[in-house]
Amino acid sequence: MKCFKNVSKMYKLRLIRKKIMKILLITDTQFGMCDDNLSSKKWSKIAKSWSLPSSGIEKEKQNLKYFIDYTNKENPDLVIHCGDIVNRINNNIPLNEYMNLIKSLNPIPIYHVPGNHDVGSDPNIASYSGLDFYRSNFGKDYYSFKKEGSQFIFLNSSLFINYRKLKSEFEAQNKFLKEILIDLNRDTNILIFLHHPPYINENDLSESQSEYLLGDKPIDYWIFPEEIIKDFFNLVKPFKNSVIYSGHLHSNLITSYKGIKIVVTSSLGLPLGEDNSGFRILEIDKKNIKDNFVEVPD
Repeated sequence: MKCFKNVSKMYKLRLIRKKIMKILLITDTQFGMCDDNLSSKKWSKIAKSWSLPSSGIEKEKQNLKYFIDYTNKENPDLVIHCGDIVNRINNNIPLNEYMNLIKSLNPIPIYHVPGNHDVGSDPNIASYSGLDFYRSNFGKDYYSFKKEGSQFIFLNSSLFINYRKLKSEFEAQNKFLKEILIDLNRDTNILIFLHHPPYINENDLSESQSEYLLGDKPIDYWIFPEEIIKDFFNLVKPFKNSVIYSGHLHSNLITSYKGIKIVVTSSLGLPLGEDNSGFRILEIDKKNIKDNFVEVPD
């Protein structure tokens, strides 16, 4: 495809010389979402205009295939999926479609975190059976590793959202996070990947985002509970160079909490705002974390 030719050999050599790590990030593939919303009151118009004539899942598959072809051409260090892999955990067909396609990334490693649609039959309420579904299909729902001097932390944001209902799971993840961060040098790059943005400054929302995000739901639906936010960011605050990457909104947003940057990426699947479907490219060295969004062609 033509866009692949835009990345020159000189650009790739620059990444190697500077020891820049290249990562591709996707979120909200949400296989099955488009078909499930073709007759919904709120999203049917968007779903119908985005879907292929054959079906919505064929468009979702088309976008993932494009991303896989792009990724295999660019050969990044790794791929990250920020959750909502499928729309309904009780429908095996979209899950099988996703699993069959994502195998084509091999040997490029892909790291998943769960979205709210991946850990509950009701996406508003995470459940133990939902956690079992995710863990049996994708492995651990929170984990961490260090690569090229940067600490990568993957979290299950639904445990923060449902911290009362899943108290023991929330406490176990919190203990894990504290233990990871306590011994790290404060100059370490910290990259946190999760599904829900932990915080949104409403002043950073565009007019269209405010309309579709807040038209029938409070801001609390989209982010961590107010009583959790401060404690979470206090853990991250000591680090000079930290960025939080998320999905969930199906549109792009850059916001922050007391100087800590939060980058929300639009969906690879059905977009709900003014941004098209796409993915994000991250470039990381010892001192900098840079990223930019790439649209998937219609």
